Amino acid sequence: MAAEIEIAPVEAGQALVLRVTGTLDTGAAAAVPTRLLGATDPLPPPHLVVIDLREVDLLAAVLLDPRSTCTPE
Repeated sequence: MAAEIEIAPVEAGQALVLRVTGTLDTGAAAAVPTRLLGATDPLPPPHLVVIDLREVDLLAAVLLDPRSTCTPE
């Protein structure tokens, strides 16, 4: 079963805040980079993006792997 996550872009001055809610477990790991990149579309580059994880219920360690990238396959 795929995890349910929501990513809501909110403009805050010259930054784009991505409010992430839900459970970011291993089931959601594959979708997160693509969803984050898609949510940055409201602002043209270069822009500052802040990822707000305060409402995340669970954050799996696989999403913190420094070898991973936010580049969709």
